[in-house]
Amino acid sequence: MAYGDDSERIRKRAWEKYIRPKIQMGERQIAVPIKPLMKELEAEGFPSNQPRHFCTALQKKAFLRDKGLILSRVDGPPSGTSTTVVLHFNVPDDQMLAALETPEPPPETPEEKAFRLTEALRGLLKDEIAAYGGTEGFMRWVRSDEDEDAA
Repeated sequence: MAYGDDSERIRKRAWEKYIRPKIQMGERQIAVPIKPLMKELEAEGFPSNQPRHFCTALQKKAFLRDKGLILSRVDGPPSGTSTTVVLHFNVPDDQMLAALETPEPPPETPEEKAFRLTEALRGLLKDEIAAYGGTEGFMRWVRSDEDEDAA
């Protein structure tokens, strides 16, 4: 999965689970903690320990503009990228209805789902390849006629 696709997943989840429900309840100031959002997506196979990715994805100007949000402050370390970061958004009155009327994205096609799921398998053979001394050693073993039990 490309980096941009991961960023879109982050923004989509934050919007659907943390931001939009609070807007629907009439809240104008919304806090989005990074750590629980990270844990949710990691449980679904998202690459782990990437707080910078989450922080930057949710601070993208195009996302803020499209959703009618204003990033009012970032709580956390000076770098602004940590699992302890909490992003605070404001929703202006004139943007409230526009944000709620944002159409839902089309459902995932079978091809997109297959791509997403197979990409989650990347790196699965990393330890096996390392056991053969790297990619070249692993490929020599794959191409050989040797049987593991014969050794």
